[in-house]
Amino acid sequence: MDVQTFSPRNFWNWLAWHHKTAEALLYLMFFSGLLLWEPLTPVWGVARWNLLLHLLLSLSLFPLWFGAFWLSHRRLLLRSHKPFLRTTGRTIELLLLLCVGSGLLLALHGTPGDRLGAVASWLHWASTLALTPLVLRHAWRWTVLRLRA
Repeated sequence: MDVQTFSPRNFWNWLAWHHKTAEALLYLMFFSGLLLWEPLTPVWGVARWNLLLHLLLSLSLFPLWFGAFWLSHRRLLLRSHKPFLRTTGRTIELLLLLCVGSGLLLALHGTPGDRLGAVASWLHWASTLALTPLVLRHAWRWTVLRLRA
């Protein structure tokens, strides 16, 4: 193996095309967040550990891996000749911005019953519910969820 094979630039180029870990993290975040929704929360003892998992993932592994993937993948978005992928990619970026921003606000402020907490919670839910299926459709040919025969 060549030393240049393991260079940061080669890793960055490789990461732009290898999305499965980032995509799996997004789905994990979605399902752990879905279990925080009151009608689906089994008992507070389970929900509290799920909230901790969701919060720890969202503040550590998700931004590190998904953020790195997104930054490396942007070059593909900007140079793509496929209008569908460009449009869904830009929409995903906007929804990610809303989701991450509202999630940070929820992590810092919480939902104490005021208007700010309610708006942040609603934005987080709405952006997540739009983001997850859009990412699945955007990456459909290569998704980790697609069953192959």
